[in-house]
Amino acid sequence: MQVGSKKSLFNMIPQPSPEATAAAWASTYFNVYSLMDAFGGKSLLVEQQVSGTISRWVDWNDAMGISCSGGKITILYALKSAISRLCPASIRHGLPNNLIILCSEGAHYCVEHVASMIGIGSTNCWRLKSDNEGKTTVESLKLALETALNKGKQIAAIICCGGTTINFNCEDTVTISTIVDQFIVHNKLNYRPYLHLDSVIGWLFFSLMNQHEDQLKTKINNDTIANKFQIVLKRLQGLAKFDSFGVDFHKNGLCPYSSSFFIGKDRRFMDELGDGNYQYSEQDFQYGNLCAYRYTLENSRPSHGILSSWVNLKSKGRLGMGEYLISLYQSRFNLEKKCKQ
Repeated sequence: MQVGSKKSLFNMIPQPSPEATAAAWASTYFNVYSLMDAFGGKSLLVEQQVSGTISRWVDWNDAMGISCSGGKITILYALKSAISRLCPASIRHGLPNNLIILCSEGAHYCVEHVASMIGIGSTNCWRLKSDNEGKTTVESLKLALETALNKGKQIAAIICCGGTTINFNCEDTVTISTIVDQFIVHNKLNYRPYLHLDSVIGWLFFSLMNQHEDQLKTKINNDTIANKFQIVLKRLQGLAKFDSFGVDFHKNGLCPYSSSFFIGKDRRFMDELGDGNYQYSEQDFQYGNLCAYRYTLENSRPSHGILSSWVNLKSKGRLGMGEYLISLYQSRFNLEKKCKQ
């Protein structure tokens, strides 16, 4: 489609870097697939290198991930993991009828559809009120938790916005995880709702996490932008209490469509996404033994997203990714300033 066409779909669609495009092309040319590592040209190893690199930015040192086609699939993986963790018997025998999902009114529109697809049902996705900054209000979250308890519902997962849509709704992860933990202790619950951060746009902020305010201002030569960054980074400080997050390289990672990742805090999702007939062990992670099809939605899973993402991470690094994010905000600031003149 012609660049600038009025018929093009509006989304965050950056021009892919030449290096990432070449990597995606090479994957297509050599017909690399990622069903199992014995025949995948080490694509599954690279997949975990991508996942591990990003997760270490937020101090998740045991994280692993799955390359997939888009943010909707990352939410599907999160909800399926949540259900299996809460109700292990559901893997073999089906879902109980008292499960619900919580998310804010500003969360992505696909959450209900995913809830329907995995069998929870769209009406069991409860949307919570948000404030004028797009964050779930404390009152609405507390009320939903109490209502669920009183109705005998189990909260399988809470989907939190981490820069999800073009509105860039971003939850305060510290507040949400604290409220959840306090509720668990107060009511002596025997489970903890699964917390997923839908950060398919906001993930790029992870490259700037754990930096002192002065360091950030040194990199960002604009107080307005620096203050915006500090607000977002502060809201993401509760990630230590979360179970997974989503990443879209094709949105703001300079990769061609489609290059997404579901990243779990540990490898438990491999068993949680399976059919209950196989348990992963250390032996599976010796080269030649890893079979991804046991936990992935797709068997015929392309690897162009894996390789293009890895090439950009290697060529730009954490520092380069952070500088790219800053440049995006600087460009927006300059454009707004020019339009006001």
